[in-house]
Amino acid sequence: MNAPTDDLEAPLVHSGLHGTKILYTPHFSKLHRQMIRRGTYERPEIEAGLANVRDGDRVVELGAGAGVVGSILAVNKPGIALRAFEANPHLIDHVTAMYAANGISARASVFNQLVVTEPDAPASLPFHLSGESFMGSNVLRPQTDKDVTVDVPVLRYSDLTAEFPHNALVLDIEGAELAFLAAADLSAVELIIVELHPQIYGDAGAAQCRDILARNGFQEDTRCRQAQVYTFKSSARMELAINEDALSVTPFPDALDFDPAEPLAGGIQTVPGAVMAKREGASGYTFPAAVFDHRKRLVPGAVSWVTPKLAATQDRGHPRMSRVQELPGRWLFGGRYHPHFGHFLTETLSRLWALDHLDQPVKGVVFFPVYTLPADEVANSFKSFAEILDAPFDVKLLDGFHRVEELVVAPQGNGLHELMLGTPEFRQFIKDHIRTDLPPVNCPKLYISRSRFQDKQRRFLGEERLEALLAEEGYTVFHPQEHSWRDQLRHYRGAKQILGPDGSFFHLVNYGAKRNVKVGLIARRKSRDLYILHAQSKWFGIRGAKLFERMARLWSKSGLRSAQLELISEIKFADLGASLAQAGFIPKSRVWEDLTDAELTAELQSIAARDGMDIRQVMSPTEDLSRHPTLADPAKPQVFHLGQRASEPS
Repeated sequence: MNAPTDDLEAPLVHSGLHGTKILYTPHFSKLHRQMIRRGTYERPEIEAGLANVRDGDRVVELGAGAGVVGSILAVNKPGIALRAFEANPHLIDHVTAMYAANGISARASVFNQLVVTEPDAPASLPFHLSGESFMGSNVLRPQTDKDVTVDVPVLRYSDLTAEFPHNALVLDIEGAELAFLAAADLSAVELIIVELHPQIYGDAGAAQCRDILARNGFQEDTRCRQAQVYTFKSSARMELAINEDALSVTPFPDALDFDPAEPLAGGIQTVPGAVMAKREGASGYTFPAAVFDHRKRLVPGAVSWVTPKLAATQDRGHPRMSRVQELPGRWLFGGRYHPHFGHFLTETLSRLWALDHLDQPVKGVVFFPVYTLPADEVANSFKSFAEILDAPFDVKLLDGFHRVEELVVAPQGNGLHELMLGTPEFRQFIKDHIRTDLPPVNCPKLYISRSRFQDKQRRFLGEERLEALLAEEGYTVFHPQEHSWRDQLRHYRGAKQILGPDGSFFHLVNYGAKRNVKVGLIARRKSRDLYILHAQSKWFGIRGAKLFERMARLWSKSGLRSAQLELISEIKFADLGASLAQAGFIPKSRVWEDLTDAELTAELQSIAARDGMDIRQVMSPTEDLSRHPTLADPAKPQVFHLGQRASEPS
């Protein structure tokens, strides 16, 4: 083994990261140095080690890298012995110097060897030094043309175990951990901290690593999991207490455990000194944003969800405290503020139910904004909604980094997909606060129309025909986007029968219409949300909700990677009329006729001309149309039926 060298003179990158001096090396990029100063460099491994390594442990570290992890562990655990191994020969002197600078050389040493568990391993193996970042060097294969391959001496793990008996392993060997674990005798090991690399051997390989450890009697301590860094322990080690103060970051949850029948009030928590972190101006369907407690740990309950499996606020690090603004007072965390009608009714309102369950008042509600919005626009939006929802409160959109003196975090009670069903507290909040004293508009039969939408949300042909047919039956054709929240609710509360193509306007119908109203959803798309929206009616107490699926052919815009991005459906009017009559929405004496092919083609041609894109018939909502040009004839947008070629007239 290589003997330690004398201390090397080197400037500091950090003078006291976890009480440890971190020396400069040319291998550190500017990003690495920034991460060290911020405390995010190799944070999952460092925190798992500080939480679990105990004085008296004998630790083997495979993949020492620049020596930061091993140095921090040895400095903070003065009773441990550390033997580290690093295959990159250019890092050995630097790691040795850092051990010396921190006064741990008597207990910590590093060696330029590859530790392997295969009994027939050769005396040396090729190791590929990354030309982009030392952290990407590996034993498996070169990553770029800049990589350089060197031969590194091999040490068998069985020989290492005999020479240096140990009870703890720290593994960060860039994908080689699967081969190592497959043949390793781990009978004397109690603690394993390992970074898995599914990007190299896939999710199946990562699962295989976990299975190997389980077969060897190890259990995962899930409290310590961050990203792909896992902590496994023997059963005896699992019974020992850990240093939870070392875990500054709680794992970002993979999904939201949601049950529309499960009460949430018991999950309300108050977080003093909470930091709400979102890069100023960041926007989109999802964006990096998080809430941390005063110990810089993620508050999992403050993750905002679009659906139970898609987080609207994505994982991000804790900001530097020098950039954090102070927000005094006690505030309720509102989640993600989305101004779009449907998202507003589902996501933006999703935590307001907690206002009815607080034992102390709050100054208002704070949100992460989806977009940068003027303060007066936000205030006016809530002011107008307050006309129908009796729950006045101040609103703040927090872009950037803010420390809230006291933040009340309540579980999310609504959202999209299955979340649209709401939780008991959210549904009760809507029931208790939605206005029932507004003078209703006298329109016993109401059709909620989408015909004046000129964008992709239209999605079914012949709606003007449907409006005319329903008008003959006494229906009022209603365009909700042209009315205030107040007027919409007045119309819904005045109706005895409400029909319309499925869409976000039905959220307000389900929230505020009378419970004995008959609601009919006409399917305009093939979507799971269609059935959830229908179920939402029943969960919110609408007893007479019906679903009418009478779609025929499907169409979409040419050139799209997925037809459902702008799906256009054809309604079978004859079947729809018969179904509506059977359900009592129109007289049984009425007979409707389908649109002719000429009428359908004319409407499709009009859409194609308006949008400057060819329209093509599809067999499935997920059909890929990217193989077709946007315009087969640049001078003339066309409509193509199944099997029709570009040269054929429509």
